[in-house]
Amino acid sequence: MPIDRGSTVTIEIEFKKRTPFGTTWDYFDPTSPKVTVYNPGGEAVATDAVPTKSAVGKYYYIVQTLVAWMPGKYSTKVTGTDGAYSEVDASPEVFELE
Repeated sequence: MPIDRGSTVTIEIEFKKRTPFGTTWDYFDPTSPKVTVYNPGGEAVATDAVPTKSAVGKYYYIVQTLVAWMPGKYSTKVTGTDGAYSEVDASPEVFELE
């Protein structure tokens, strides 16, 4: 469902990792988590923003969209490491402005 331009959007992020040869994914707090938000044209509208922690492995970032932003689907890229060799999965989000 599209959101009005100029609205606030909350990006919810989950960080999980699986250690080598492990079978389960566990929540973890990454080192230096960052969020970048991209407009439908692929241009960054928020770069390396620091999300807020709400629980172990669960973070959020509040985006204040602008009326001048183009309509369409916006995507996010989330980064963060755990300081060890393991698979890391961060669930990015997509939102649509009308």
